[in-house]
Amino acid sequence: MFGRALIINNFGTITGGSVDGVLGTQGVVNNFGAISGARSGVDIFGTGIVNNFGSITGVNEGVAVQNGEVVNMSTGTTTGGQFGVVLRDVTKLSNAGTISGERGIVIRNSTGNSNVSISNTGAGSIVGAISGIESLRQLDLFNSGSISATDVGGVAVKSTTANVTNVITGTIAGGLIGIEAAATATVHNAGTISGNLTTGAGILADTADVTNSGSISGGTGIRGNTAVKVTNASTGKISSFVNPAVSAGILSGVATVNNAGLISGPVGISGATADVINTGVIAATEFGGHRFNSNDP
Repeated sequence: MFGRALIINNFGTITGGSVDGVLGTQGVVNNFGAISGARSGVDIFGTGIVNNFGSITGVNEGVAVQNGEVVNMSTGTTTGGQFGVVLRDVTKLSNAGTISGERGIVIRNSTGNSNVSISNTGAGSIVGAISGIESLRQLDLFNSGSISATDVGGVAVKSTTANVTNVITGTIAGGLIGIEAAATATVHNAGTISGNLTTGAGILADTADVTNSGSISGGTGIRGNTAVKVTNASTGKISSFVNPAVSAGILSGVATVNNAGLISGPVGISGATADVINTGVIAATEFGGHRFNSNDP
């Protein structure tokens, strides 16, 4: 089905055959039934809104939108062979249902005009093999549901710059890394963030600013290639599980830590420069490990 200005209310079945289920330059798609396509389930390459209460599937992507909004309701399932949802430019997405693909959600345009906003709430699930959410520009994410990447090298949330709020019911789990930012990660966590317990990291970024009252774990709990600032509340747990030569609960070039909770690992905190205020517990969990490892005197 193709249209320049679509308004579709689907309560039945739309099948694209050898092409897209729905293809348009602009419009609104309200789906209560089933839409499928050999390429995309729904592709709006102008400005559009997709509200999904039913099922949308595509061999390439379930839904693709250039500008606008995608809302996947609690009864909605959006599935793509390669991508569950593709967001190209000025877009936002809300999910309370299930979005899945080899990559769950991909934000493609690195030179877009604004940040991309994603909200995953309730029983919302975003799952990919390679990545749950992958963005080429700044990502603003609120999560109270589940975001996961299941491959051994999978990254649950991957972006250039990531602003993430993960509340108490939220789970972000990567086969390798929970949250990865090429530049800066700002994370407020009251839920669970995890990566591979031997080779991965809960949070990996060039610079990271983390406020934690939940659980962050991985081969390294939090790793900043340049610098990290961590505030760990009394309920917060930051954990590492590999040997002291390569990892720590918190590992960075410069580490600024205010801890009232638990930080543990073969090395608790490791940094070329470390500034630590501790009213909680910092524990070296292996023989030969250290609570602190720093070049500071």
